[in-house]
Amino acid sequence: MAKSGLKHIDVGAELTKTEWESEESHEVVHGTSFSSSPVERQLFYRDDEHKWYVYNGSTWVWLGGGGVSTFLQLTDTPSSYSGQGGKVAKVKSSEDGLEFGQVTGMQEHGNEYHDPDFAEVSHTHSDLSPAHKDQATGVHGVGGSAVESASGSQAKVDAHKDLPTGVHGVGVGTIAKVADIAVDSNLSSAAQDAISKRHTQNTDTEIRDTDNDTQVDVEQSADEDQVRMKVAGTEAFLLYNNGVLTLNKQSGFRAYRTATQSVSPMTWTKVQYNTEEYDIQGEYDHVTNFRFTATKAGRYLVTAICGLDNLSDGKAVTLVVVRNGDTTTWVGARRLVTATTGAAGGLCFSGSGTMNLAANDYIEIYILHTDTAAKNTPAEAMSVSVEVIKVA
Repeated sequence: MAKSGLKHIDVGAELTKTEWESEESHEVVHGTSFSSSPVERQLFYRDDEHKWYVYNGSTWVWLGGGGVSTFLQLTDTPSSYSGQGGKVAKVKSSEDGLEFGQVTGMQEHGNEYHDPDFAEVSHTHSDLSPAHKDQATGVHGVGGSAVESASGSQAKVDAHKDLPTGVHGVGVGTIAKVADIAVDSNLSSAAQDAISKRHTQNTDTEIRDTDNDTQVDVEQSADEDQVRMKVAGTEAFLLYNNGVLTLNKQSGFRAYRTATQSVSPMTWTKVQYNTEEYDIQGEYDHVTNFRFTATKAGRYLVTAICGLDNLSDGKAVTLVVVRNGDTTTWVGARRLVTATTGAAGGLCFSGSGTMNLAANDYIEIYILHTDTAAKNTPAEAMSVSVEVIKVA
């Protein structure tokens, strides 16, 4: 009888008629967990679930009924649809059931719900909320008080010109320049800054950076018709109205020597141009190394002059510009001039050429003569000088 799901109390080897008929001798097999050694067709009542189960030989199967047939018959849902038209079923804030209500942040409009920041179609153009102006769709491609849908084909500037008078404070057929349209304070700082910097109709003459120390100006004074560029507060470019170009900050220097310098025979000797006339970017060392170091990569024009006194007849003199001190392999060096004396006496040599320099490359001027004794350079600036200018 144990398979029936009834437990018989005080039963010995045999069940007597009296014991079978006694109501106190039987009880339902039940508990909060299933029997550990069930047999097929055994019944069990779960106290914690209030459900009957039967063991099918491999698992416990719930002997449930047909279940509920409507949403309201569930135990964790509202009991009536009355007064709930147009609402949606949502999880309660207590997270233990469902209830009817509106979605947070949405408002009813007819039979639909909309973001409250989006203007209804019945509003006039001037009533549109700030959020409406931020939509990426063609909201301005219409006339009257209607608002174009996101898929509208009229969302374009030429349609905007046909809007009635009063839109953005301008008349029919015209488009307001940026200066006539207030920048929306609800936009991000970056967006407001971008809008405020857009050109207005034929009134802007400058392009400036945020701190106003770098700019391009096409009319600094009335009808000047000159292009000026200022970098970090200093004018570095000026194109005059006749086409003449001035580059005030372009790399360049000129240096010379006013005292004699001894040059040994058959020895490459660096010419020490030790007095500066100008040095725009401070790139020439006229104290220690007597070299020009390029700040920026580019093409540079080099012109050098050096004289020697008391040369013998038929002696050769060579003047070169050397890159990065290489007087061994002469990689990157440039010969400026080689000359031979036609008679004994002093002689001045000059030459020029262009060189491509990388940033931090340096150049120096070297001289060599084939006389048998040391010779001195003249003690005059016009006979011993060097100039370098960046040309590209």
